[in-house]
Amino acid sequence: MMEATQQSPPPRLIKKTQPVPPTPAEPPDFVARSCWILPALVFLAAAINVFAIAAYKKSGAFQDEGIVLVYPELILKGALPYRDFETFYGPGNLYVLAAAYRLFGVSILVERMVGLSYYVAILAAVFHFAGRWGMILGIGTSVMVGYLLLPLELGALAWQGAVAFGLWSLIVATSGLEPKRHFLAGLLAGLALLYRPDIGPAMIVSAGLLLFFRPAKSVGLFAAGAAVGLIPLFVITSMAGLTNVLNNLFIYPVLHVNQGRKLPLFGASPDLVALFFLHLGAALLAVAAALFMTRKKKA
Repeated sequence: MMEATQQSPPPRLIKKTQPVPPTPAEPPDFVARSCWILPALVFLAAAINVFAIAAYKKSGAFQDEGIVLVYPELILKGALPYRDFETFYGPGNLYVLAAAYRLFGVSILVERMVGLSYYVAILAAVFHFAGRWGMILGIGTSVMVGYLLLPLELGALAWQGAVAFGLWSLIVATSGLEPKRHFLAGLLAGLALLYRPDIGPAMIVSAGLLLFFRPAKSVGLFAAGAAVGLIPLFVITSMAGLTNVLNNLFIYPVLHVNQGRKLPLFGASPDLVALFFLHLGAALLAVAAALFMTRKKKA
């Protein structure tokens, strides 16, 4: 009897599959990225306090610091900006100082502590931006900016709050909170305008570039947040009158006294002129780097 020969099964065809590329990790959200800032923020606050101790006792600009001492106290006594006294700036800084004076009393120490908080907020924002490329770069950039800010003294001026809120608006707009981040970013931008309305062109250009490629919903949320941030200005306008507000914020400072507030560029000290051109060079370098990275990604 012939034994049946066992035939080996035909080899199965193995289908070659393309390797699956790794899924890129999503950027951490705003809260996660902000947690690691806290230790460095404490360090920066302590460092600037060390350098600012002498500034607490140093006399500031008489007119500028006099305004932030007198006007908030007038508000506490019932006065209304643009109707009862003239000011070329938004009401945000005056009402923040009025709240601080209500809690801690009217004093130059309280006023300068508010100014110091503005500086810390600015440095924290700079650290957040630069820290994305490393802790050392973040700390170094913050220290450099702090060194440039210290000669400006500690008076709580409106431009400091406007810059602080404007920077944090851009930080939130580029964070990972979707889609609520656009409303919060718009709210912070509105608060920046509440301090200095003339920061509007800078906010429009910077936020516009961030929102240009976003859906219409994101733009709408940003605009809604900005409108909410400007509600105090709308309320004051209804009480003080549109004509008074326009005269204080635009007509007089832009059309009437603007020429008297300008100085020739080269009439400043050589170090300030050099610093001005360094700022221009840094801005051009940043634009060139952005264009280079954009072309590199498209390639």
